[in-house]
Amino acid sequence: MYPGCMLVSNQGYFIICDLLDRDNIDGYFYVFDYDTDLVIKRYLNSNIHSTSLSINSHYASLQTEGNPEHEDGNKVFIFDLKANDCIGEFTPESHWSHHHVIKEDNQTVSFVFRNQVIDYALDGSLIEKRVIDVD
Repeated sequence: MYPGCMLVSNQGYFIICDLLDRDNIDGYFYVFDYDTDLVIKRYLNSNIHSTSLSINSHYASLQTEGNPEHEDGNKVFIFDLKANDCIGEFTPESHWSHHHVIKEDNQTVSFVFRNQVIDYALDGSLIEKRVIDVD
């Protein structure tokens, strides 16, 4: 096991990414609840680039890196942690972001770049591109 990204929410839900093997482009995405019960387990044929948990632990998301040999590459996956299910996946028009934030209140996922934020609905439809001041 080669642990990758790890993240903990305010309610104690946590994400662990298992990169499996440094020589392969695959891994597992796990989400556990505050009692350490497994909520989501997803095998991916791509490296995991970034993850996010919504503020009240209702949603989790991940963005993968490229894998030209499999459809899991360059995708965003959205998970409903209350339903224990993947509720959407899409290929964003943007490249890999510095990080991303999934928001429960307006049902969006926002990808943050050096001088831009790109907002998508949870179904993958583009909402808005915003330029941000980095000074």
